[in-house]
Amino acid sequence: WIRAKAVAACHSSRGMRCPRGRVHRQVMKRRASDCRPAGSEWWTAVIVVVVIATNVAGISRRVTHSCRSYTVSKAAPIWRYGGVIEVTRSVSAYASYSEFFSPRTTFNNLGERYPHSYGTQNDMGIKTSFYEGRVTLTLSHYDLRQINKLLNFPTGQFGPRGETSLADGTVQSKGTDMNGVISFGNFQLMPGYSILKKVTLVGSLTNAAANGVEIGTVPKYNTKMFGMYKFKTGPAKGLSVNLGLIHLSNRALGSYQNIPETMPGYSIWGGGGSYPLSRQWSVTARADNIRDTRYYVSGNTVRALLGPPRTLSFSVQYTK
Repeated sequence: WIRAKAVAACHSSRGMRCPRGRVHRQVMKRRASDCRPAGSEWWTAVIVVVVIATNVAGISRRVTHSCRSYTVSKAAPIWRYGGVIEVTRSVSAYASYSEFFSPRTTFNNLGERYPHSYGTQNDMGIKTSFYEGRVTLTLSHYDLRQINKLLNFPTGQFGPRGETSLADGTVQSKGTDMNGVISFGNFQLMPGYSILKKVTLVGSLTNAAANGVEIGTVPKYNTKMFGMYKFKTGPAKGLSVNLGLIHLSNRALGSYQNIPETMPGYSIWGGGGSYPLSRQWSVTARADNIRDTRYYVSGNTVRALLGPPRTLSFSVQYTK
């Protein structure tokens, strides 16, 4: 997406194109909405596609033959490409496809190295910018599939050969994200909201009954809100104050089996401020979990990890 934006900005307002394979740094700083082909009026039919291929060695795939399973490694490219359509000066639509590869060097309880993880991600959405960039909004939908995701068996249960954990099958995740920035005068507001349809095991190799099981501890709803105000005049000139909220919904505990228990959701408030004492010195104060909410960060059917309580911090900074 960043490369696509850079190439999109490479079209000047006079209809000239940059030399093939070059993107001027000066042009990259310009907004894509100002870089339009000559003759464009209320819409622009410029589609920018960027394709990146990276050769990665050692991608492991499990192969079954004659009742025996073994792992083979080979070199394969990892593709990333996307496209951007600038519909109006304020609205752009985009879509992208990417592949990822994550090597593993850890071992299971049998002394065997876990297979590497790889997968794909599809994204599509719209980006808007109004009031000369003071109000921006991004709405996107994603579909992610990860192969060989590392999952732990419930306490007291083991894999077919006695494993306590297994890089098994394919895990699918679908959801929608929305985030934006609203800036007016001294005030800036950054809202964010995401809906996760589900994270499910869709291709278990060792436990057919586990297919379709929801993988825990991922919240379905995630809301974030952050606001900041900076005083530019008066006796408090230079003072900056901020306040933020994070809310997560309930999270399932399922992993390889249907478990009805869930971890409760929570809402955490945090805020702070900073003030410049001089050109070199400044002070910052912050409060996390202002309401001292008791909440769980992660956990399973046996134990859960508590989040930190109310925390106050103070710092003094000196810059030359």
